[in-house]
Amino acid sequence: MMKRQMMSNTVQSKEPASVEQLESRIVQQENAIQTMELRNYFSLFCLHQETQLIFIYLPITSHILGAFVNSQVQGHREMGAVWNELQPKLGCLFGANNGVKPPA
Repeated sequence: MMKRQMMSNTVQSKEPASVEQLESRIVQQENAIQTMELRNYFSLFCLHQETQLIFIYLPITSHILGAFVNSQVQGHREMGAVWNELQPKLGCLFGANNGVKPPA
């Protein structure tokens, strides 16, 4: 309101249409500034919420990753056993020296 009064006082000599146009621009700029401030506050709120979620689920994530690594190790160990069983059978099937090295 004080801004409007100050602008009105400084522009008294000009025509009323230009004063209204100037006031309208000021209001538009104030609304734009307020909208940007609200968006910034909301962005900070979202960032805060996401940070809290990370701290809550970080220990669970490490357990999940550990379980995944253990399952992968076990799966590769079992597949290694399958391939080791298959290797001599393929040697007998296709000939003794087929570029296949005997298991160490």
